Amino acid sequence: MLPFSTFYLWLALGVRLALCVLELPVFSEHAVSHSKLQLRPRQLKAFFEEQVAFETLEFAYGGYYIDVTIGSPPQEQRLYLSTGSSDLHVNSAEALACQRDTTLGPCDGGTFNASASTTYKEVEAAPAFNLTYSDGRYAVGPFGNDVLRIGSLVLEDVQFGIGDQVDGDGLNNIAMMGLGYATWQRTSVDDLRSPYQSVLGLMVREKIAASRLFSITLGRRGSPGSVVFGGIDSTRYTGPLVTINLINRTEPYYSPGGKVSTAIREYITTITQAEFTTGNETSTLWSSGSDSVAAWLVDDPAIPVIPELNTDLTWLPAGYYDEYIAPRFPFVDSDGACLCDYADTNDKLILTFGDKVKITVAVEDLIKPATNSTSNEPTRYANGTAKCFFTIRGGSKSKSGNTWTYLGKAITSNMYMVFDQDNDQISIAQAALDVAENSNIIPVEAGPGGVAKALAGLNISSTPPSGAPGPSVTSTPAPDPPGPTNNTGAIAGGVVGGVGGLALIGGAAYFLMRRRKTKKQPMSEIQNDFGQDFEGTYVQQPKNPRYNGDPTLE
Repeated sequence: MLPFSTFYLWLALGVRLALCVLELPVFSEHAVSHSKLQLRPRQLKAFFEEQVAFETLEFAYGGYYIDVTIGSPPQEQRLYLSTGSSDLHVNSAEALACQRDTTLGPCDGGTFNASASTTYKEVEAAPAFNLTYSDGRYAVGPFGNDVLRIGSLVLEDVQFGIGDQVDGDGLNNIAMMGLGYATWQRTSVDDLRSPYQSVLGLMVREKIAASRLFSITLGRRGSPGSVVFGGIDSTRYTGPLVTINLINRTEPYYSPGGKVSTAIREYITTITQAEFTTGNETSTLWSSGSDSVAAWLVDDPAIPVIPELNTDLTWLPAGYYDEYIAPRFPFVDSDGACLCDYADTNDKLILTFGDKVKITVAVEDLIKPATNSTSNEPTRYANGTAKCFFTIRGGSKSKSGNTWTYLGKAITSNMYMVFDQDNDQISIAQAALDVAENSNIIPVEAGPGGVAKALAGLNISSTPPSGAPGPSVTSTPAPDPPGPTNNTGAIAGGVVGGVGGLALIGGAAYFLMRRRKTKKQPMSEIQNDFGQDFEGTYVQQPKNPRYNGDPTLE
């Protein structure tokens, strides 16, 4: 069993009341000191206040999560938040793995009893939902439909998977709320059926958010973090908030309906440059990487990455790690461990994303204390010295086309990120070290340029609590969208969290893989969505760019 370090965080979700937002904090320090907290819904344009008390959300076994209820009467569920997956799924109360005693506890995130809910409807019997993790553990069961409650928010007719068969110990027996593209759901991936509405899509359907957009900050060194659905909190970042176009994969895949596509369905951006600062000297590690599909080329310096919430580790191509990272960290052993004393440094790693925005990561953030997963006690060397682990690792032997890395939360905790599915974009800024006493939630309207429009009136001359330059925005121009926009408010919610260790989820990132292999027609026999043969790189242009080919919103 690999050791894990523990983080404790909170989650918040907003209420739909005009432009009313309920924002709850996320904590990374021990939860005992925050056993209860008085929280106050905040209305943007009219007076509304209400005192609400919440118990601390404490979970020691991994990731960032949200507490919800499903069914009638409500059944409590703890769901991981994941940008690398798309499904909403829970574990069945009848799953054997959730009934046995395990080291980490049987399905600590809760279980769902479908027969106990008067509003539950089965959509499709098992094994319609069929999910496999990278280490071979799986969850298989039916798809169901029921009422989902997140804080004061009530969503009806929500489809989700139920793990009747769950293989894994308590660490992997955790339910999930995928925040990725709906076209990456298990039903559409494996069976080419139309995807069901994701949580982001449901919020658009219910006019809770204007678009499939959410912003997130994970919290910095004990300060709270948050997630906002449909909007931005301008107090959570410093410097420019830069909008970057996501890149698509050049390797075609089968989209719903049996069409061949290379349309964007993951939050893939690029690290185009890396620098290392020690003392007063800054050296360039690599540079001149592409911010487009050219990044997939083996000889392009850029590294395609997906920012993730469920792992501390960032795996770079082995060539990059061996040439650029290892020489700067000679104290890290072959297992990725080192003395914790090495975290006491002012050295910094500076990463440039999409050739547009620099994010500074302190080396102390890359070196995490290792703890025993059973006792929660710090792991030590034989001489009693505290042991830590280094969160950047060398992965595959070399960079190869259509292979990306998941950017671990040791790095993403330094980033403020706005994920925008409608426009296939991500906006990135440096996360604020200090958190303002009052939030400044700004709803983002639907259509291209929504982030820039939301922040156009922001007073960038103000100075945030950290003393860093005030927030500003940089955006990529885009054509006017078809159809009307929606004047809907933002939902401020909470990210809640967990662990990082020498490895998360069996020594690797929390990746999702296909379990079933369906029989597919040859590419030459299947209609594609470009009207031309596959030679070179293509980008799908859906009928309505507003929804980027998501049939659940057309």
